[in-house]
Amino acid sequence: MKKLAVAALSLVCVVSWATAFFASTDTTMFEPAKVVSADLPRHVLAGSEWALRAQPAATLKNPIASAITLAARPVPAPQVLGAAAYRVDQLTNEQALDLDKPGVIMIINSLGGGYKIPDFDIDLQTFALTPRPDLGIHTTPINDVAYGSGFFVNPDGYAVSNAHVISKQFARMDLETDLLNHWPDVYQYELSQLSSKDLKAYQQVMQQKYGNTVDQIAANVKDLLVSEVNKFVDANAVDNVTQKLVVVNKTQNQAGLTKNQELDQVIAEGLPASVVGFDQQYQDSGADIALVKVEAQNAPALPVGSSDNLSSGDKVFTLGYPSTAQVDNSDYFEPTLTQGVVSSIKTYKKQKAIILDNKISPGSSGSPLFDAHGSVVGVITYVSDNSQGGDDFGSALPIELAKDLMAQHQVINQLGVYGSSMMLGWAQADQHACQSAISSFNTAQQADSRFNVGPVIAKYVKSCQDLIAAGESNDSSWDNVRLYFKHHAANAAVFGALGLVLLILVIWLAVVLVRHWRTQRHEFMPAPMAQPQV
Repeated sequence: MKKLAVAALSLVCVVSWATAFFASTDTTMFEPAKVVSADLPRHVLAGSEWALRAQPAATLKNPIASAITLAARPVPAPQVLGAAAYRVDQLTNEQALDLDKPGVIMIINSLGGGYKIPDFDIDLQTFALTPRPDLGIHTTPINDVAYGSGFFVNPDGYAVSNAHVISKQFARMDLETDLLNHWPDVYQYELSQLSSKDLKAYQQVMQQKYGNTVDQIAANVKDLLVSEVNKFVDANAVDNVTQKLVVVNKTQNQAGLTKNQELDQVIAEGLPASVVGFDQQYQDSGADIALVKVEAQNAPALPVGSSDNLSSGDKVFTLGYPSTAQVDNSDYFEPTLTQGVVSSIKTYKKQKAIILDNKISPGSSGSPLFDAHGSVVGVITYVSDNSQGGDDFGSALPIELAKDLMAQHQVINQLGVYGSSMMLGWAQADQHACQSAISSFNTAQQADSRFNVGPVIAKYVKSCQDLIAAGESNDSSWDNVRLYFKHHAANAAVFGALGLVLLILVIWLAVVLVRHWRTQRHEFMPAPMAQPQV
């Protein structure tokens, strides 16, 4: 019994020593892996913060990291070791760019058909236009193509852009220009109908007020003329304008095409889109924001933040399709990144205007303005007039205008499959859970391929594959142990010696127990019965 007690006591001492050793050693890799929801998280923004559905905090080691759960249609996802999806403010600059880039789109607005409007007379005193259909109906054919930028805010294909990008306004401008070009002829005709006396008196009045020639008069009363033409168009124009709105399919192959063929094919193969809503009076209100619906599923939507905390000097960047950056065929498919700072916050037509020193040019209209974390805080709308020389300054409207429009049409900002899977994959890759990360990236790959997400995903998959090849992947409890010993080589000899001691003690204890069992069995074995004598 004494030997048995000594053996047991020795074993207890060794185990206690081993426990103390582990307690004093960095053993984070030995922590049991957590498994998050089997569904991908769907991030829903409420203002500038993530709206999280949290489990009771007492059950979570990290309530913030573990609280994100699914709030969308379920999408199968891999089992995930020790990772909860990143938040936007946890991303690196490269990750933020890769999250946002596929969701920035080029919108092409093709207009055809035309306008019909009656001829008119001009009141020589007020310059008001009076319709004269008896003199003929004037026809203005429309064959215009314009483009701008936009960005997805919901994976079901809802995107935000400028009202002037998706409206028919530029076709109406053609009509108004046509009428203004016709105006001098009508004006001269009206003058020709005056008597010599009346014409002389009228010319004296006009010279005193506006100038000596028709051109001078037109230049000096330009705003009045434009206003009268607008009124005349509103009251008399017959709109036969057709519209085809498409979003560029980024995976088209345009090699070897001429510019015109290229544009025609880009439009033909574009994703159809329709206007959901915008302020029809945006030119007066300054609310140059529109919501469109693109025929796309699992679109790579962008995270929407808040402009409330923006101030002069804050770093911001844009992604869009500025005309000044166009050099080759890829211009239709590859957005351009520009970076700058907020120059000032001003007011334009009762709207908050974010003045920027970013490079902005035609085509940038509708581009998202991002803060340093990659959240959309504004929508690019126009560039300053540098006709007097000097630098251009871009301007963006606050994202709150877009959020108000989205709320009117019950559109919620959600990342969807692409964004949620990428953020989960990055979190897994950060923990070297490479198999799980690759599975998450592959799920992101299943998002709509027409937005060219493949090249973005490929580099992260390769990085994970390199870690697997190097034996650095941590996808199981066995990997935890293996990697710990690999990265704690100094402790390997101690662990080996400890294991040998434990093995010897176990064998010794087993031998003692067997001998003790045999001794006890011999002591209690009954004596054999005597055989009877014959």
